[in-house]
Amino acid sequence: MKNAVKGYLVLGLLFVILSVIAFALPTEKTDSFWTAYVFTALAFILQIPLWKHSIGKKVLVKSKFFGISTVYLGILYLIIQIIIFAVVLLIPTIQLWLTVVICAVPLCLSLVFIISTSIGRDEIERVEAKAQGKVTFIRQLQTEVELLIQSETDPDVKAELNMLVDTIRFSDPMSNDKLHDLEAEVMSLTIGLRHSDNKLQDAKRISSLLDERNSKCAILK
Repeated sequence: MKNAVKGYLVLGLLFVILSVIAFALPTEKTDSFWTAYVFTALAFILQIPLWKHSIGKKVLVKSKFFGISTVYLGILYLIIQIIIFAVVLLIPTIQLWLTVVICAVPLCLSLVFIISTSIGRDEIERVEAKAQGKVTFIRQLQTEVELLIQSETDPDVKAELNMLVDTIRFSDPMSNDKLHDLEAEVMSLTIGLRHSDNKLQDAKRISSLLDERNSKCAILK
């Protein structure tokens, strides 16, 4: 929150400085000047929702569409608009229609890129979250068996559990919704191993089910 306030304060100060310079210069304040000034003010205002959405939030590189964040696009547009405003300020003879065009085009293009970037980023984050959820099963399974190995005293069972860990380690990390029941059975048997009366047989059963799962994973791809 403090970073956001500081960012908005800097943004406001920059706009004030720009306005002071613009009105202090002894140039004619034409319709082109006022048009460019309004577009420049809009460029500053546009930064607020963009910064509000991003400041203080951790954004992964993978979550940036084309490697560019909306904040960078917003700042780039602001710089371009300030340059346009400076040109209009220093050349007051620029016609109004031309000022409208050179101000409106960067704004429209920036909005298109910002919206596209935001949509692309959200889609990438959705896919990443879905993929993360699909690999959770294997990770949990491996952790559970490795904990069992540490507490197991029977050498035969321990050897079978080590083989089971290898099977898990080389299993397809990606899951599928159609494998839910099979994976639920595997997880239930694995959790039940801790209190099982026949750990050796149950461990072999889990390995068999994992082989079945991996075969189905290959078919469902």
